Amino acid sequence: MGQHKKPGHSYSLQTSLTRAEHEKIIKEYRNTTCRSLAEFVRDRLRRKPETVFYRNKSADEFLPIAISLRNELLVVGKQFRDVITTLQHARDDQAFDSALHELEAKFFAFELKAEEIKMRLNQIYELWWQK
Repeated sequence: MGQHKKPGHSYSLQTSLTRAEHEKIIKEYRNTTCRSLAEFVRDRLRRKPETVFYRNKSADEFLPIAISLRNELLVVGKQFRDVITTLQHARDDQAFDSALHELEAKFFAFELKAEEIKMRLNQIYELWWQK
């Protein structure tokens, strides 16, 4: 059992590039669906059109932020439930007032996070609208 070569790829081509040329080729290659740099260069030499892989980089950058904000909102929601449970079991006015103030503080934190999400979504929308 010998080595298997792809048919038609028995010759190689070697060339020198400047750093800028190399970086440009690599950048263009990364935006395509070509599986290898060699495939990309062969397609370019044959003037075969490349299938460009469009990714929304702003959405990629937003995703970790959105996940983090979601996790924070889940924590705030749990805190809301805890305060509500405390209010339901409050027997005296002092415990009720304390729980009410805590609820107001948590609600303010929730509003801030909701506003932050709204601002981030608006930023993403503006970036998409410009493209």
